Amino acid sequence: LAQMEKDILQQIIENKLIQQKAKSMGVSISADDFNEAYQVLLERNGVTKEQFVAELERGGLSSAYHRKMFKSQMLQSKLVSYEIKSKIVITEDMIQEYYDKEFVEQIAGDGFYLLQIGMIWNEGEKAEILEQAERVRELALEGKNFGRLAKKFSDLPSAIDGGDIGIFKADEMSEQMREAVINLPKDGISDVIETENGFQFFKVISSQTGDLVSKAPYESVKEKIREQLYEQKFKEDYAKWVKALKEDAYIEILQ
Repeated sequence: LAQMEKDILQQIIENKLIQQKAKSMGVSISADDFNEAYQVLLERNGVTKEQFVAELERGGLSSAYHRKMFKSQMLQSKLVSYEIKSKIVITEDMIQEYYDKEFVEQIAGDGFYLLQIGMIWNEGEKAEILEQAERVRELALEGKNFGRLAKKFSDLPSAIDGGDIGIFKADEMSEQMREAVINLPKDGISDVIETENGFQFFKVISSQTGDLVSKAPYESVKEKIREQLYEQKFKEDYAKWVKALKEDAYIEILQ
């Protein structure tokens, strides 16, 4: 509770400082911009103005107070966009550096970078599940995207990652698994092997020592990386900006 009170107090201080900064810079919200944003708010909530006012009153808030707070939030958002967001630049080099760090892995020793698809059978289903596994393997051999096949057909936990189980050394594999992949070339697909209660097969992404293996194509994750880097930079710059506002202000907390 004490921490919550402290956090709320800090938020109030930050909001007040931002409002003062906006006033000193002459930043304002026009009536047209406010009315347009308020209409978007109503449409997003799927209510009329009258319904929204009634809902506010049931929650103990007046329409006038809510409009005042909403305008304050718009003012703060406009200032933050001008002072911080508009100055953030995420370059191609920054994206590439993040990609190389997080999405590219180097194989060491006798490692095999593998994707996996597996089906689990229940009693009486063994023949049917084997047939299904063979059918999915044929799709992979025909060139269908292995990761998408894994997400659609695999019963194993790795399905969520497109069958990606990472790098295994030969001595870390079960005998069946090792025999299935040991002689496969890059992009080779193994035969179906039987496990205790299911069937599996694998795709070898790479088996060469020193190979750089991409966990996802650059273009497929580029925009996601850009968003992550932008969000990270915004949080850092916002924290520095608010800290500078506090250092330049005189703050007195009355008990």
